[in-house]
Amino acid sequence: MTSGQESSHHRPGRVTDPSRSADRSLRTRAARFVPIVFVVATAFFAWWQLRDQWSDIVTAMTGLPPGRWLAAGVLIGLGTLTTAIAWFVTLTRFGHRIAWRDALAILFVGQLGRYLPGSLWSVGAQAKMARRCGVPVRVSVATGLIFIGWHLATAVAVGSTAVLVDVIDVSLPTWLAAVALSISVASTSPPVINRVGTRLVGGQAALAGRWADWAGIWLVFVLTWSMFGCALALLNSPDGATLPVGTSIGAFTLAYAIGLVVVIAPAGLGAREVAVVSLVSPAIGTSQAAAAVLLSRVLFVVTDFLIASITWGLHRRTTGHVRET
Repeated sequence: MTSGQESSHHRPGRVTDPSRSADRSLRTRAARFVPIVFVVATAFFAWWQLRDQWSDIVTAMTGLPPGRWLAAGVLIGLGTLTTAIAWFVTLTRFGHRIAWRDALAILFVGQLGRYLPGSLWSVGAQAKMARRCGVPVRVSVATGLIFIGWHLATAVAVGSTAVLVDVIDVSLPTWLAAVALSISVASTSPPVINRVGTRLVGGQAALAGRWADWAGIWLVFVLTWSMFGCALALLNSPDGATLPVGTSIGAFTLAYAIGLVVVIAPAGLGAREVAVVSLVSPAIGTSQAAAAVLLSRVLFVVTDFLIASITWGLHRRTTGHVRET
């Protein structure tokens, strides 16, 4: 044996540990089941939320013209998709631009985590998926938290505006509504949100949002809340009292904010529904309000899973094509 062959034979870098290879292989196989477990768990909890209400759901749907709940579903779908602009812009201002198909899949598949108890599972799921696209975990987590913050701030602002213009019957002083509106607008201004975002990532990146971004995201959420409120109004039975669109938008946004604050409830379950019913029942009655809110919940669940499935399919088809080429 030559000296060159001897040195090559005894080179430490070429020695592999079979136990480590086996551990890596086991972790790889286990990791493949994580998305499946995640989707099954979210589907289970989504079903669990409605398990005792199917007879009421069928009754409410049969009492409503199909065109109304189909139109409501379209509005909910469009409103949900529109919010992706805010998530994408925030991630881009952190200095990470990814393909739209990847962004939509990360956002909406991750959003299914809202149906798990705790409500913040969505941020963790999005971080895990975004890491495969080269986005650091802290950046994607910060983007997800800011995205939730935008929901809360804009919902409070629109709901407070509804109180100020007196389109919803709620025992809330006008001065308090004005303060809530002012805080919501100020807390999302670029100087504030940039500082918060930069602190969240711990120096790994700097959030560089602009005033044009701020105005655009506000427009996005005003449109989203308007579509969601119109959907709720459409789900109100035409045989009963009319639910004014302004009342519907104001009630839905305030209730949505309450659902976000009650983080222990999956997707705001219970808290949001109770709040909407209490806010719109003075206009259309409790039973009519409960039926509309129940249908709204069903359509949101169906829409969330449908959008997640479509965006994930588009994402997988794209990544599969890249791998083949």
